[in-house]
Amino acid sequence: MSGETPGWLGSQLDTARQILEPIFGRWPSGPVDVVYPDRSPARMSFVEPLAWPTGRPRMRLKADDPRVRGTGGWPAVVVPHELAHVVHFDAMPLQLRLRVEASYATWLAGRLVRGAPPEHHTAGTSSPLVAWLEAFGLLAERYWLFAQEHRRIHRLPGASHQGPQRLVHDLAAAFVHDELSDAPRLAATTPGYVPVCELPPAGTAAAASTEGCVYRDVFLHPGARTSLGLAVADYLDASAGGILNMKDYVNRRRRR
Repeated sequence: MSGETPGWLGSQLDTARQILEPIFGRWPSGPVDVVYPDRSPARMSFVEPLAWPTGRPRMRLKADDPRVRGTGGWPAVVVPHELAHVVHFDAMPLQLRLRVEASYATWLAGRLVRGAPPEHHTAGTSSPLVAWLEAFGLLAERYWLFAQEHRRIHRLPGASHQGPQRLVHDLAAAFVHDELSDAPRLAATTPGYVPVCELPPAGTAAAASTEGCVYRDVFLHPGARTSLGLAVADYLDASAGGILNMKDYVNRRRRR
């Protein structure tokens, strides 16, 4: 970002990278481009898939969003959420990023024309593309919150005598198991939290356009069968190849 990065923001960026990079399996080269405070007309913080003149994704953070710094009873989830978008867009070819940006803008404009707020939610239907993109942000913010509650190594069962890779594996496995349970821990501490067990079942039209369902069906269920890291790698690989919705993702898996 231009100028000096505020200390709290630099700390959030560093901590988020420490927590998320082992699960994402990749990170953009060079510093993450951040604008704070963002003074664009947008109502919410967001990431430009292709910012001028760098051609890199650029994070724009709103100063009046309590979820940026974690004020007013809200957890600080915007930075990890938007970092997920930075990593996601960074994995895409430039032409694909342009297509994504245009499609997302069209969806936002359509909501404004209908008098609806330009927002997305865990349990709300949006579009197959928006749900696909926002599911990764949802993963980042929930994993971030879960990891924050388990930052002391001795709190991980059997972890005290194991190496960093095993610690990441154990934390990710515990996270997936907890998120798929009937009583996830984050439900008691996170405003607006919706358990995935309360969302529409997989394979329905509603599920394909609901970010919480895509999050569950792309990351949690595959993560429970293999690992969360492998589920994320499959998602990023699919996106880089032009798969940008749940229907195409399912068809891709069936062809293997």
